[in-house]
Amino acid sequence: MCAGATAFNAIEKCALKKGEILAIIGLGALGHLAVQFAKCMGFKVVAIDNRQEPLELVQKLKYSPDLTIDLSKTDIENAIKQINSLHPPTKYNYSGADATLVLTEPISAFKYALAITKKHGTMMVVGAPREPIPIEVSNLIRRDITVKGSLLASIESARRMVKFVVQHGIKSEIKTYSLEEVPNKMLEDFHSPNMKGKLVVNISS
Repeated sequence: MCAGATAFNAIEKCALKKGEILAIIGLGALGHLAVQFAKCMGFKVVAIDNRQEPLELVQKLKYSPDLTIDLSKTDIENAIKQINSLHPPTKYNYSGADATLVLTEPISAFKYALAITKKHGTMMVVGAPREPIPIEVSNLIRRDITVKGSLLASIESARRMVKFVVQHGIKSEIKTYSLEEVPNKMLEDFHSPNMKGKLVVNISS
């Protein structure tokens, strides 16, 4: 519930129009849900991560992204080039995503997100790194980038999310653990580079 409501609310706050491009960085518990929400809302979705398992997971979803990018293998210039291919042909020169949603914590992800956001675009911050996020003032002024933050969701937003999930049949990838497995197996999986989806503790087992 928490992961879904957080992702859903953050996407709504991006205030995109149907057909616009949303780049989602971080395809874990929140990210794989965000991909499905965004697709069902009518946006073009770019799914970005540096881990193979989450990238493969979102490609197998019922509502899969329009484009996946392996952050570890794709520099900013090539990423923008791929994203630009999703824009409709017009007389204007687009350069990047209309909005980027950061659902992970590494500082490198925030730098990447800001760089691939197009002029007048929005970077939505949900991931909470321990270090300060470096943002060049020139990006805010010369490129007119808006940086917003989002935390959880209001009751109204959570209700909309629940109805949306039921309406579209959105699925969550989960892996369950007993209480006894939390100290070792669950923590081991949580820190694994191949971790995907949501880890859930079954307290009734």
